[in-house]
Order: sequence, then structure tokens, then C-alpha cells
Amino acid sequence: NLRIDGDSVMLNPSYSGIDSIVNADFESGMPAGWSASGSSTRAQWTIGTGVTNPPSGSNYAYIVYPTNGPNPAGDTDILTAPAGPITTGTTVLTLNYDYGFDSGTTDYMTCEVRFFDGSWLAWTEIANYSTDGSGSENIDLSANLPADSVQVRWLYVSPGGKNGQDGAVDNV
Repeated sequence: NLRIDGDSVMLNPSYSGIDSIVNADFESGMPAGWSASGSSTRAQWTIGTGVTNPPSGSNYAYIVYPTNGPNPAGDTDILTAPAGPITTGTTVLTLNYDYGFDSGTTDYMTCEVRFFDGSWLAWTEIANYSTDGSGSENIDLSANLPADSVQVRWLYVSPGGKNGQDGAVDNV
């Protein structure tokens, strides 16, 4: 917050608003700084509409393993958001996103975060999807504060080499 006091502009240190560190709705494609990588030769994260829809949005990030398989066993495909700076003094940090998942096999999807506090800490799993469904997540990350930056990623893992599974992420 800024305020004018006479001929001076003063910074009010008691700002209590909400800052968005990472924001993506995927409506205009893959946002700048986001990346899709992995080991699959038959599937990769892309933007559009897949099979399992998250609760909202017309476009979202998704991955679909083809039904004309079999797909290779042991694939891991990753959707990674850019690292985002955490404002000094932040005491509450949450991760909000919509997801969709359809498996019926041994496939699963996870969400992981890591924090920078002088160096990058290890990735930590904060959500795991192994049964069909969709919904919205609101995950409290405040226990990891203070930290300088945060980064989030979603992994789709296909250990069994089955076909016809998919996962989706939206409104991060």
C-alpha cells in the first residue's frame, strides 16, 4: 500500500492483500515459463481439452495415453510451473488448482512442490491421485515458510504400460 503524506510517498508495510505467485488458466495455451517433459514417446502434457475434465475452464493442461497401445511401462511425464518468489513476511501460502484423473489401472498422478531457502530443497509430494475423479484442491503450504521461492509440478506416472488413461490440471 502506498499513501501520500504531504510531499512524500510513503510505503505502508502492513499490506495484507493476496498476492498470486503463479497464475495459469491455460485458456490461451501454455503460459510463459511452464514446461512439459517426460519419458513417454506416446503421450505428453498439452493444452486443450482431453478426456477427463477438471471442474471448470474450456482449456486446461492435460495428458492422454492413447488407447491404441500398449504404452511403454515406466513412463513419467511432468508439467512444471515456473518458480515464483514469495514476498518477505508472508505467513500464509496456499496452492489452489482444479484436477481431473482417469486411470482404471496402476497409473497415478501426483502434485509436488519444492522451496528455495538458500538452495532448492527436495521435491515433496502433496497430493496423489490413483482413483478416477475430478475436483478442486486448496492445499496449505504455510508450514514451509519462510522461504524465498516456490515451484510446483504435476507428474503423470504409468508404471504398468496400460492404455487409455489421462490426467488434467487447470486454474492454478
